Amino acid sequence: MVIETLPQLAALDDDQRETLALELLQSVRERQLAAQISPEIVALLEERRAEFLEHPERTKSWSAVKSDLLAKYRAR
Repeated sequence: MVIETLPQLAALDDDQRETLALELLQSVRERQLAAQISPEIVALLEERRAEFLEHPERTKSWSAVKSDLLAKYRAR
């Protein structure tokens, strides 16, 4: 078992172990998802992130986008 090879894990209390387990599961899911994303999509996301960092005033919050979409949907 891994816990036997890392003695500091044995010293964790139950809450810390639960948090660690959840964080490990999340990191596995993120790695699996990242492996499925094409290089083109990664490049596009990096480009959009750079654009946001350079011009944050050009962005909208999710609540504003959602509100706009709901207004368009209701107008139909």
